[in-house]
Amino acid sequence: MENFNPRLFFIFRVTESFDMPKYTMVIALLLIDLGILFFLISSFQDGKLASPTALIPAIIGLPILIMSVLAKKMPERRSLFMHISVALAIVCILGGVMGVQSLMKGDLGLSTIEQLILLILGIDYTINSSKSFIYARKQRSRHNTDKP
Repeated sequence: MENFNPRLFFIFRVTESFDMPKYTMVIALLLIDLGILFFLISSFQDGKLASPTALIPAIIGLPILIMSVLAKKMPERRSLFMHISVALAIVCILGGVMGVQSLMKGDLGLSTIEQLILLILGIDYTINSSKSFIYARKQRSRHNTDKP
């Protein structure tokens, strides 16, 4: 059975060997980097330690990263780990919606920008995962009908 190849940020087609667990790892690392980067930027900007809420993307990204590693190590449980990752991505979307609300109020601070990036990453991952699940289900049904 061939793998689904996600499109990074809805546009960029990646190589053939780039499967969903690898894509999940990229998204997780982006979330971790996002949280750490904005935590450091806001700490330097204010001159004091930033609020730990700036690390929320990193806190969400860490379990997603763990799920991607487990999906690679235990392919028979891959579906479970990918579904857990999508549930966490939905948390990203919910957190990112706060950025839209802040933007509509005219706030364009660091937290709003971080929340909007969180929203984009969450939507991108959820859409690609949904397409992957649909693709896998079609492949399974096609594989089952090919058997005598």
